[in-house]
Amino acid sequence: MARFEKLSEAAIEEYRKRRAPTFNLQEYVAYLSTLKPGDWGAVILEEGESQRAIKRRLTIASRQQGMEIRYKRGETGKIIFEVK
Repeated sequence: MARFEKLSEAAIEEYRKRRAPTFNLQEYVAYLSTLKPGDWGAVILEEGESQRAIKRRLTIASRQQGMEIRYKRGETGKIIFEVK
């Protein structure tokens, strides 16, 4: 049978540290601040960058600014989106 236990404050803090983002979103926020609803944008991926990671950072930055973005199909190596 499974065992249950309550985590200590120290253990909780350790788990919270692990989940903290370690990337800087300033570049994303600065770019998004130039856009308004109805605008479309693109991010061209550089060598070794993951599309999934860039989309995640872009989404987090947009939510921080109270924006909603919708991704569109684009060519390989380019992320296309619309600001809603």
